Amino acid sequence: METIKISKRQLDKLKKYNVPDEVTNEEGQIYYLKTGIKKIDRSNLLFKKLIIDNDEFTNSDRNYISNKIDNLNTLGIYEEIMDIKELVIPKHQVEYKGNIIGFTIPEIKDSRSLQSIISDENIHTKDKIYYLKQVGETLKKIHKLRLYDINYYIHDLQEGNILVTNNDDKIHFIDLDSSTFRTDIPLPSKTLLTDRKLGNYNKYKFNVFGIPYPGVDQDLYSYNIMILRTLFNGDIERLTKEEYNNYIKY
Repeated sequence: METIKISKRQLDKLKKYNVPDEVTNEEGQIYYLKTGIKKIDRSNLLFKKLIIDNDEFTNSDRNYISNKIDNLNTLGIYEEIMDIKELVIPKHQVEYKGNIIGFTIPEIKDSRSLQSIISDENIHTKDKIYYLKQVGETLKKIHKLRLYDINYYIHDLQEGNILVTNNDDKIHFIDLDSSTFRTDIPLPSKTLLTDRKLGNYNKYKFNVFGIPYPGVDQDLYSYNIMILRTLFNGDIERLTKEEYNNYIKY
């Protein structure tokens, strides 16, 4: 990724981007990144700032950001080979006072989150199924990459990280900083973190703090939960194990 250097004056003048209520954004703050910043040839970029405190950087902060930027850099290297148009891949990392503090994101205009669509009772079920099938087709493309030793995982697969453009009803996977080519570093994943039942199954790997490791099983599980949440019309993963099993039987 190209590096954009930003000054304190530029940073202080950035305008916050209003993330929709139904979209989870617990890792940092998103801003508009427009004129006045060199190396940007378009005005519809967003900037995801991962560190809130501008002047206090710990080694933990640096390691945290380094892992995310490494994953995004690798994703950029493989972008042409992967040829998966649904992935919204960042193009720049943003540097402040010699430290990388985040990255840019292309803005997907005139779009809705899949989460808002799934929860909207006025949208026909067949339309919701159409979008979920697109998600499945994208996962199938990612799975085929493993035939060529490109082991890529979305990991934080959830409705809030998928946008649907209104003009063509196409899906777009955003917030890919939790996606990865590695399985040895635990990363946050909303669906996996909220379902404590998974600790009972050895196929789902967690560290001692309950943070899941990426893998094929996790991506498939998260996709299945997206489908079940649509059928159940609610957060089925928050049911007790008994309630969950009874619903699956039903």
